[in-house]
Amino acid sequence: MSASKASFCFPVPILENSRLKLVPFDLETHGGAYIDGFKDEPQLFKYMPSGPCTSVEELGRFLDRQISSRDDRCWLAIILKPNVPDGDEVLVGTIGYLNADPANCKIEIGYINVLPQFQGKGIGKIATGLLIIYAMDASPAGLGLRRCVWQAHAANEASRSLALKMLFTYEGTQRFERLMPDHKEGNGYDTSNMPDIFGRKLTQSRDTAVFGHYCDEWAEKRPMLMNIIDS
Repeated sequence: MSASKASFCFPVPILENSRLKLVPFDLETHGGAYIDGFKDEPQLFKYMPSGPCTSVEELGRFLDRQISSRDDRCWLAIILKPNVPDGDEVLVGTIGYLNADPANCKIEIGYINVLPQFQGKGIGKIATGLLIIYAMDASPAGLGLRRCVWQAHAANEASRSLALKMLFTYEGTQRFERLMPDHKEGNGYDTSNMPDIFGRKLTQSRDTAVFGHYCDEWAEKRPMLMNIIDS
């Protein structure tokens, strides 16, 4: 079962360069490798609202709830191409689009996580670059959007650093932008004495750093971005 673009509002072809390709995440094909790859690294999910999943079945429920049922999100597998003829392709991580908004010509990149043994090898940089280029390039090569967004937990220095490396412009930090489960990293504000809202005790909050690419800067930034992902 493909869990990425069954109902996604934009067409997304296979995106690739000489090292990587991005394909729809398929639970049967990629689920086992995903679970095995992250099973001993729960800290990689501390800034994310959900995860890690501990079984393929749990991952399937997450995909049904958060991806497949929505037309503004897609989830992609990051595949490392073999470096020898007839070699095996390897799942090295995930990335995707979310908050896609055709009416306002904008999209966000997110859901990025690289398997521990492949971190520090430029995987996230290439995958992010491929999605930025497809979002911003004019049709028919790309979607020709006006705005491409990156949002990071304000405490996630790795995510913020990657955004700047990929030439996103820092727009500011939205304080108390969303709720986070209590077992996840929040913004440190003590919510224990705050009143219930509509009969529900709210969890901790996250501050979110926002970054953007824009259509009026794309002609200048595109060649620089190509050099980054090809380096």
